Amino acid sequence: GLKECGLESSNLIIGIDFTKSNLTQGTITFAGRSLHDCSVKAAGRRILNPYQQVMAIMGRTLKPFDDDNIIPAVGFGDVR
Repeated sequence: GLKECGLESSNLIIGIDFTKSNLTQGTITFAGRSLHDCSVKAAGRRILNPYQQVMAIMGRTLKPFDDDNIIPAVGFGDVR
């Protein structure tokens, strides 16, 4: 689909939100957990949190268009 739309290459950069809103939204959408929680298990297996799910999908989708196989990531919103 992306090639047919004319995408030839991509310079994907991932931004990760570390603000308190991840707790608020997780209460509503991720069984009361922070959206960053990496300890969630189902049937004895670890499941990906929402951030990990999106990064995996975007990485798989855009990897064929990435020239250097490096996907930089930045975080923002931490109190420290």
